Amino acid sequence: MLVIESHNRMRGTLLAAGRIQLDGWFDGELICSELVVGPDGYLFGTATTRTLTVQGQIVGRAMAGPVTLKSGAFFEGEIFHTKLVKSVDATLVGQTTSTRGVLQLPADLLRLEREHTALGTPRDACSPTEEDAKPVHVFEAPRKARRLQVNNVHRLV
Repeated sequence: MLVIESHNRMRGTLLAAGRIQLDGWFDGELICSELVVGPDGYLFGTATTRTLTVQGQIVGRAMAGPVTLKSGAFFEGEIFHTKLVKSVDATLVGQTTSTRGVLQLPADLLRLEREHTALGTPRDACSPTEEDAKPVHVFEAPRKARRLQVNNVHRLV
């Protein structure tokens, strides 16, 4: 598990087979097996992950299997998900799209997860689950998002 602590600010692209706990600030693209955005965590950019849990803030785009927006979470942007669970006091501004049970993951992440599994990395580090049995489609890098303001609500298109 990789932890980005609250006093850290990072920018760029991070690819990791395993769990990332984001308690600090990240500007860019996170690609991992599991992402947990803690209460003090902030992501400005894109998250691509098998499982996404948000307690903090995300502004941008998320592509994930099950997505959980917990109490106090704030998400502005676009979510592509296989399942979405939103707490009553979580804030969601933007658009959600169900992928109907099909999770699209980058080829680099799938390769990295296979390498870690082959090396005998503990199960929770790569987060393979029963979801692995479902069809997985490989996709190319997502298109660049444009910010659109409609009725004082910002949407990424």
